[in-house]
Amino acid sequence: MKKILMLATVLTLSGCGIAFVNGPPSGWRESQDDSDALRGMAVMQPCSTGKFPIIGDVIIGGFGAGLVIAELYNQTQHDPGFVTYPDGTRHSLSGWGETEKAVAGFGAALAAPYLLSAVLGNRKVNDCKAFHEKLQESLTLN
Repeated sequence: MKKILMLATVLTLSGCGIAFVNGPPSGWRESQDDSDALRGMAVMQPCSTGKFPIIGDVIIGGFGAGLVIAELYNQTQHDPGFVTYPDGTRHSLSGWGETEKAVAGFGAALAAPYLLSAVLGNRKVNDCKAFHEKLQESLTLN
């Protein structure tokens, strides 16, 4: 029950890039260079051009990914269960205890939703910037 509660908390706290970043109105790419239609879209559904909310997602997601990477590095350096092959690679996870698995699992569960939110939020911001460029271009043509 404790693990489920922790996972639910992590998933609820993530998503600044999804929750607080607004993308441009749908159909803006298909609209012809009609400045009135684009201006109406911009007024009816303003979108976000700032990436500030995404920064938190990247920081927390990076921390989770760092936990996984640190645990993997620790295991490859100190695990006697690893076998070194002639090409220098080391293989096996036999030395992983419950604590190491929990740390890596927590890091992965922490990183995944935050990094996904950052990627989706960044896509919305980039689309919004492209929308505003198209709007400015259509206004200068008319």
